[in-house]
Amino acid sequence: MAAETILAFDFGTKRIGVARADSVARIAEPLQVLPNDEALDDRLNELMLRYGPIVLVVGRPRDLEGRSTVATLQAERFAKRLGVFSAPVVLQDEALTSVEAENHRQRFRHASLDEIAATLILEDYLKEH
Repeated sequence: MAAETILAFDFGTKRIGVARADSVARIAEPLQVLPNDEALDDRLNELMLRYGPIVLVVGRPRDLEGRSTVATLQAERFAKRLGVFSAPVVLQDEALTSVEAENHRQRFRHASLDEIAATLILEDYLKEH
């Protein structure tokens, strides 16, 4: 079985953390941070061409009671934006991943908090699927 790529995104209004895993090893790793600016679509196209992902996972933030927030709606809009690519888009609960990312800084020394948060989102997705 050939390994295929799964990409995960931690959406932010300024930066978007990206992580990847392959479908065989299923080990999530930080990949990069994308500036959320006017060139985002071009950067997303480059990512899709380079990795040809089979699934796109977007973190869905919620408040402590599990309710939707402004950030939830923004992440959902970003997920819809990714719908133009051929891979299915999955929303993954990201309860406290940005906070948890700080606790994993030692594990991923070379990565930014945005990338680490995306990695944690992807790890949660891989555990559930």
